[in-house]
Amino acid sequence: MVARPLQPFLAHLGVESWVDKEPQMEIVVSSWEVLRRLAQKVGPYLLVEAVMPGGTLFALLLYLYRARRGS
Repeated sequence: MVARPLQPFLAHLGVESWVDKEPQMEIVVSSWEVLRRLAQKVGPYLLVEAVMPGGTLFALLLYLYRARRGS
């Protein structure tokens, strides 16, 4: 939800219509939060896979090692 003191600031930026769309924006923000968390967990493995030769196998082994360790 957009705090009411921010309304003049948003109006100055020309996005005052966002204030009327708070529920929709909350859904968008929560969806981005879910995607951000997923990227934080999966990102390093995808990077290893993309950069290293044989990275798929290495990323899989790294994932299994960390999952077994409980990290």
